This record gives sequence, structure tokens and C-alpha cells, in this order.
Amino acid sequence: MNKEELDLYILQFQELNHLLKNEWLDIKKLLEENKINLSTTSFISFDEDEDGKQYGILLTKEKEIVTFEIDKDNHILIQFITDQQELEQLQYNDPSVTAALIHFQ
Repeated sequence: MNKEELDLYILQFQELNHLLKNEWLDIKKLLEENKINLSTTSFISFDEDEDGKQYGILLTKEKEIVTFEIDKDNHILIQFITDQQELEQLQYNDPSVTAALIHFQ
């Protein structure tokens, strides 16, 4: 990943964190209710599908990758990625994970 690409991801991280703290209050509340400390966690990726499911990736200050999925009824599934193979697959599917691990090292 070159510096220009990394800089674009850094802007994405800043925008996502701003949205989470100031506009996406429903997502913020669900994460906090599930013991995710948002003051020490960075929001690095977000997507929404055509069925209304929302997907996100977070990076904790301990450099743990956390994924979440929220269904249309606001039920949330949170997963801490601990398996190296799973992490590599996530990095392959979403380059923002690699960018976050570089940027927040």
C-alpha cells in the first residue's frame, strides 16, 4: 500500500469516527451497550446491504479487530477476530483493515 492510498484510508477512518460519534447514534448506542469502548476504538470500515443489514469493522487500542453486523431489527452480532487465517481473509476482502493496522501501529 502506497502513501497516497494510506492517506485516503486515514480520511475514511476520520469520517467514519465522526459519523459514529455525531450522527450514527443508533449504532453507537448498540456498540456501547455491548461493551465496546468507543473512546479507545477506531471505526475503520462500514457497509450496508440491500436488505438493510449494516456491517462494520473496528480496531481497538490493543490492536484487536472487531467486526459487527446489525440486522434490520437492530440486533447486533459482534465478533473479535482472533484467528490469523480469518484476519488474513478479512484483510484480503477489505484493504482498510491493513491500512488501519499500519496507521494505528
